[in-house]
Formats: sequence, structure tokens, C-alpha cells
Amino acid sequence: MKLLIDGIECGSIEFEKQSRATLADLVAQGTGKKDRIIVFLKTPGGDKYDFYGQDIFGLVSAHDEYVDLVTATQKEIAMATIYDSVLMLEKVKGTLKKVVELLLTGEFEKSMKSFSQCVSSIQTIFSMIGNMKATGLLNFVEGRSYVKEFIDKSSVVNGMLTRMVDAISLEDNIMTADIVEYELLPMIDSWEDTMPVLYKDVMEGNTLH
Repeated sequence: MKLLIDGIECGSIEFEKQSRATLADLVAQGTGKKDRIIVFLKTPGGDKYDFYGQDIFGLVSAHDEYVDLVTATQKEIAMATIYDSVLMLEKVKGTLKKVVELLLTGEFEKSMKSFSQCVSSIQTIFSMIGNMKATGLLNFVEGRSYVKEFIDKSSVVNGMLTRMVDAISLEDNIMTADIVEYELLPMIDSWEDTMPVLYKDVMEGNTLH
């Protein structure tokens, strides 16, 4: 099948015989740069496969006319991760504000649904942090005070979640709403304040090279 790298044809390939190492070599040869990382694959169907951290085999059919290796530098990946994280935080904040409103209705069934939304929001936050760790972004800024604060605050989420479980088991919607409004939401605000600083460091090359 045809091999494309970032949409540019670079020869042909027997994809099923490739490994991560040989694909990385092909990218280096095709682009003339050794700092580009394969982030996902595209096939004629237009589907995009999450390549990061997954096995490459089985992602492409032998019948596909071509495979396109979409690449980026680590710095570009970090920038995209920060951008995605900001969007996640905005979504989480909106969800949690609705949760507070529902909890204050005093209806137990609605509080259960609200709690489910809380858990989903917290999982989103953990996913955001996991993505930042997976790209190595936090390692590059290790030692900076705002990163330590970011991680320290994330570690208290489990404690908040436990107290929320206890409050809802007692049907104490007011206490649950207070935890969300006065503890979780301010922490998310703090994370949002950190993102522009982190973005500026990466953009100006202060952390990644």
C-alpha cells in the first residue's frame, strides 16, 4: 500500500511487517526530522485511530490503498494537550454548576443523578491529568511550583469524592452541594489559572526543546 506521512506520499509499505521502531525510522527518513512522533493513522475510509500507547497491528487492513502517518513534535503534542485540557475544564465547570443546582432541589433521585454527573466530571479531570502525564508534559516542567500545586490539588479529589459519597448516602444534598461549590469548583478555577502559565512556558520554549 502507499505510504503517506502528513498527507505527502513517501513510497510504499507492507504495514503488517512494520514495528513502531521501523515506522519511526520511516518518518525520520520521509520528513528529514527525528523529533516527530506518530500520533494517529488515517486510512482511505477517513477513520483516525488513536495510535498513542496502542499496538499498531490490526489498525490497517491489507486491502487499504494507503496509510497516512500523522505526526507531530513533542512540543506540538504538549500544546494540543494543554488546549484540550482547557476545554475539558470548561465542560467540567459547567456540569458541576448544574449539579449544584440539582442538589439544591432537595430531591433524592435527582441528587443521585447529580452525583453520577459529579463522578463523570471528576473522571474527566483525572483523564486530563493522565493525558498530560502520558505526553511527558509534566515531566518537562518538574520542579516548577505551579506544577507541584497542580498535582497536590489533584491528589485531594479522592477525599472529596469519599465525603460526597457519605453525604449522599445520608441524603444530605446541601453538604454535597457545598463540597462541589466550595471545594471542587475553586480547585478547578485554580487549575484554569495554571493553564495559561503552562501554555506560555511551552510556547516560548522554556520547558520543551
